[in-house]
Amino acid sequence: MGHHLGDGATSEAWASACNELIYRVCSLFPKNFVGVGMLPQSAGVSPRNCLAEIDRCVNQYGFVGVNLNPDPSGGHWKDPPLGDRYWYPVYEKLVEHDIPAMVHVSASCNPTQSHDGSHYLTATPRASTS
Repeated sequence: MGHHLGDGATSEAWASACNELIYRVCSLFPKNFVGVGMLPQSAGVSPRNCLAEIDRCVNQYGFVGVNLNPDPSGGHWKDPPLGDRYWYPVYEKLVEHDIPAMVHVSASCNPTQSHDGSHYLTATPRASTS
């Protein structure tokens, strides 16, 4: 997903394009797939930036959930932990739509954390307990 690349506008455009593709695949193979959306997250950009995309994914595409990255910085952990009020707007929107979020990090750009091992293995517990 590369949340650590670009800014809020880049993330919005990328999430929109990816979610449209997810919708197209789900439409082509409705017996095989249901949609789960990507959120337009960027390090240091308020999670409020995700609210319109959550609405679009649920209302226009019928998605049943979203992927929430607890570390949009890609391994540098610049945003508050998931228990912080910083994330509440996203949680409130999820409750409004009665959908879950899968907590899952993207690749790590931090050279001290392997993106295919240590970053994935430690990110979810770290995000949940910080």
